[in-house]
Amino acid sequence: MPRTTSATSCRTSSAPCATCARRLAEDGYPLDFDARPYGRPWTYHRLPGLGLRIELVDVSVQPEFLRTWNPDGPTMPPLNR
Repeated sequence: MPRTTSATSCRTSSAPCATCARRLAEDGYPLDFDARPYGRPWTYHRLPGLGLRIELVDVSVQPEFLRTWNPDGPTMPPLNR
């Protein structure tokens, strides 16, 4: 199983998680798992050459994510493209 990298927040006022996930896949980071059909706003994408995965988390749930997984950690910068 590939290692998972730090989560990356996604969403600006014009780019919901679905848009960011599609862009990552188009840029060569294939979708590995999509939690959105299960009501969860995140996806995992593979980094083929490194054997890693990126966890893409919608910025709307970032505070809850940080409280659970990294309570003293800084906020993650949003994927802005």
